[in-house]
Amino acid sequence: MPPQRRRHAAMNVASWPDWQTLAAPPTAIALALAVDRWFGEPPVRWHPVVWMGRCLNLFGPPLIRLQPETAFVGGAAAWLVGAAAVGLIAVGADRVLSELPLPLKVLGVGLLLKPMLSWQMLRDEVAAVESALTTSVEAGRAQLQRLVSRDVWQLDAEQVRESALESLAENLNDSQWFSPNKALDTTGVHARYLLAPRDLTQGRVDAMLRLSPSWVLSAEGVALLGAWADPAMQTWLRASIDTLICWEHCQRKTLDALGWRQQASVTPFWLVRPPQQGDVLAQRLIRLRERGIKLRDATSLGCPGWLRVSVQSPEAQQALVDAWRRAGQGTA
Repeated sequence: MPPQRRRHAAMNVASWPDWQTLAAPPTAIALALAVDRWFGEPPVRWHPVVWMGRCLNLFGPPLIRLQPETAFVGGAAAWLVGAAAVGLIAVGADRVLSELPLPLKVLGVGLLLKPMLSWQMLRDEVAAVESALTTSVEAGRAQLQRLVSRDVWQLDAEQVRESALESLAENLNDSQWFSPNKALDTTGVHARYLLAPRDLTQGRVDAMLRLSPSWVLSAEGVALLGAWADPAMQTWLRASIDTLICWEHCQRKTLDALGWRQQASVTPFWLVRPPQQGDVLAQRLIRLRERGIKLRDATSLGCPGWLRVSVQSPEAQQALVDAWRRAGQGTA
C-alpha cells in the first residue's frame, strides 16, 4: 500500500469510536434499569416528577382566576419557562458529565435516566391488585383505581384482574387500537376512527379493510372524519380544550360556593350532589327546566341523588346560579 494511502487509512481508524464509547449508552440504560429494579422510585422529595408537579401548582391557581384568553397566554408562558429551565438543567448536567472519566459519566447518565423508568413500581402496583383480590373484590377495586381513571366499582373480580393486566400492557407497548370516541360524541354525528398500532402488518390491514363495508357512515360522518385531520381543525380543537379546562376550574369553584359535592372526572362532565335531596331537589329541577336549564338525574347511572353537569361558559354558569337560587325561593 502506498504511504499516502496507509496514512489515510490510519487516520480513519483513529477516528472510529473505541469499544468503551460504543458500550457507554447501553451500559447507562442497563444501569438505570438495575437501579429501578433494586431501589424502585426515589423519595418524593428527590423525585423530578414531583418537582415538576409542584412547579405547575405555582402557576395553576392564579391562572384559573383569569379570563380564558389571558389564562391561555399565561399557561403558554409558564410552559415555556418550565421547558427552558429543564433545557438549561440538561445542558448543565451534560457539561458536568463530559468532564468526568467515562465510568463516572456512564454512572451519572444512568442515574439521570432512572426517573424516566418506573417498571418496578408498575409491576408492584399490578401485583398489589392481585394481592388485594385475595382479601375482597372491594379491596381489589380500590387498588385498581390507582392504575386507571375509569369507574371500577361495578367490575367483578375477573374484570378487575383483566383491567390491571391491560394497564400493564398499555404501559409496556403501543400495539393496541385506540378510538377517541368521546371527542366525536359531542358533535352528535355517529362517526368514529381508529388509531392503529405502529407494528401493524399488511395482513391485519387487509383484514380491517375487508370489514369496512359493514361500517356504514352517513354523509355527515364522512364530512366530519374528512375534516377531523385538517390542521386548522386540530388547532381549533386544542384551543377549545384549553378553554374548557379554564371554564371547568371556574365552574367547580362556583358549584363549591353553592355547597354541592363534586366527583373527580377526566372528561368535560362530572357528577354533583346538591345538599337539597328528595322532593326538594325534584321540585328545584322542575323549576330549572321551566327556565330552560336541564340537569340530568344520575339515578339511571346508579347514583341516586346525584346530577350530571357539563362544562359551560361563564354566562351559562351564572345563569345556573341565578336560576338555582330563584328556584329555592319558589319565585317565578
